[in-house]
Amino acid sequence: MTPNIIISDCLNENSEISKLVRNRSGNIDFLIPDYALEEINKHKLSLCKNTGYSIVEFDRLLYQCCENAAIFSVADISTDIFQHAAELTRNIDIKDKAFVGFSIAFDALIWTGDLKLIKGLKRSGFRKIISTKEFKDILKGL
Repeated sequence: MTPNIIISDCLNENSEISKLVRNRSGNIDFLIPDYALEEINKHKLSLCKNTGYSIVEFDRLLYQCCENAAIFSVADISTDIFQHAAELTRNIDIKDKAFVGFSIAFDALIWTGDLKLIKGLKRSGFRKIISTKEFKDILKGL
């Protein structure tokens, strides 16, 4: 999951995204790069200010979102994979290279709401990225 999916889950427990994260089938495993949590924590004060959540409440929601996910370090990605991910994201948003690297390293799909990233990666031939709608369609097939 990318930060935008995690934040969407945290900020609206009744949202479609939250329902997908929290009520998922046992056939789906979520991986979260530690980088995603670092990015969220950089913006935590601003998110709390804009939403009215206390830091304690936001941390509780973040924990609930992540409690059934595996969290891996960027250090778990080989240099070759990380370089390939950097090449794929260079003309889209280089900050997303960690997510692409995780996808390659763990043979996993990236679930994101970032349409620019989805379109850019698919244009480059990278297909392991899905939108919320595509994720819902996958779950219907399980």
